[in-house]
Amino acid sequence: MTEQHTERPQISLRRPSSWTPPLIATAIVIAIGGLLGAPWAFSSMTHDGRREHMAEFMDFMIERALGRVDATESQQEEVLAIAGEARQALFALREGGLERRQEFIDQLVADPTDAARLEVLRGAQLADIEEASRVVVEALARIGEVLTPDQRQALADFHRERHHRWHH
Repeated sequence: MTEQHTERPQISLRRPSSWTPPLIATAIVIAIGGLLGAPWAFSSMTHDGRREHMAEFMDFMIERALGRVDATESQQEEVLAIAGEARQALFALREGGLERRQEFIDQLVADPTDAARLEVLRGAQLADIEEASRVVVEALARIGEVLTPDQRQALADFHRERHHRWHH
């Protein structure tokens, strides 16, 4: 029996140039969104001291990024204020998620498990994720109004450089 080899069509991974603006926008969203959304990801940040430390670290990272794009002092203050508001909203959402996590555990070990209650908890968790997404996107839009197009481009370049260094 002979093996038949069929040639697969070559798929080009080269992106059309029309994708460049959306990719830059995505890079900006990831760069700043990652900084704003960081508290959501750190489940051990439950004590005020740790939360304060995380807030300071996030401000440091934002200042560092803004320094690389030659943001004025006024721009830095405005972006930090926007990020601070978003961070407070995200911390508040996170607290609700931590309480729900314990409820999930309680339901998991209950006899019998209340599927309807688990569904309610799941819905609340999804609502919090949706709200967190809204908070981050709103903050990004406001930050985008503060920075110039050249600064946003430089921020996207900075993010691309950091991403390449850590992931390649």
